[in-house]
Amino acid sequence: MKKVAIFSPVYPRVGGIASHSLRLQRFLSQKGHKAIVVDLKLLNALNEKGVFKRLGLPELFFLVFAANNWHVQLSSPIINSILIVLGFFFRKRVIYTHHNNRRPPTYFLKIMSFFSVHTIFVNGKLGKELDKEIPPDFLSIIPAYIPSSFDMCDVGQSANIAHVDRTSPTIFMIATSYAEFEGHDLYGVRFACRALSMLASSHLAPDFNFVVIDTTGKYKSTMESSSSALLRERTYYFDRAINIQELLKFAQLFIRPTMTDGDALSVREALCSGCNVLCSDVVERPQNAVVYRSLDFNDFLFKTKELLNKERSLASDNEGTKFADSVISIYQ
Repeated sequence: MKKVAIFSPVYPRVGGIASHSLRLQRFLSQKGHKAIVVDLKLLNALNEKGVFKRLGLPELFFLVFAANNWHVQLSSPIINSILIVLGFFFRKRVIYTHHNNRRPPTYFLKIMSFFSVHTIFVNGKLGKELDKEIPPDFLSIIPAYIPSSFDMCDVGQSANIAHVDRTSPTIFMIATSYAEFEGHDLYGVRFACRALSMLASSHLAPDFNFVVIDTTGKYKSTMESSSSALLRERTYYFDRAINIQELLKFAQLFIRPTMTDGDALSVREALCSGCNVLCSDVVERPQNAVVYRSLDFNDFLFKTKELLNKERSLASDNEGTKFADSVISIYQ
């Protein structure tokens, strides 16, 4: 039996790292291992029984140090470095998953190499670029997707989507952090709103609804300033998590116009639910996802029109369990 402490953000949970970590914990538990998910920001932990609660520091330390494996999945290189060094001195098997396609800082790469950290890259391109800087025995390329059947619970209160019109095709997108990247908002909200405004007024595509899930609550003004009046009439804006599985039952198209990315769990989730997917070409994408040239309005609009008229088709999610098994094989 393997004992694992997974350090990960947990809320907001809309795809991404939080869902990956919670599903991994559930997968480990079903395989007979002990695993907890620790959110250091909230001082919360989800134990192997599926109980998510706020912990005092003594109890949190006890749970963390009882684990043989520390799986670090945070976005802060500084906090990750501290956990890696602590894990080394307390003789833990430390695994770090890099969830984006941006090169880690040089000092962080040196820390990982010096303290023999096994690094998982969710996207193959960056992993291949760094294979000379990280010993091959300590590097794996494993996509982050684990099937939604391993969901155990929803963290936080989900917004109700019953009022979303289902008589017209639905396009949706997700933004879970507010940041700029090379002069553009990271999730491409501004780009998407401008492009879909053009599409709505062109009458070259069927009428559609636009669902925006913005768990940061900070993109609303960006949307309003970038959307036409016609698109605003068709937009459903949510400033907190919703039940993604419910939305995927009827959504026609998921768009991922990000400026950079890792292996987006939401992309694979949508594909395995039968929803069409359109992504920017900033990273390698799953086989069934359609890609457009990043920031190219014409290419985006052409492919959006095609996908709005394309039937939904269910893909297999069997590879998701293979990804999880690959992660477990790294643990001691």
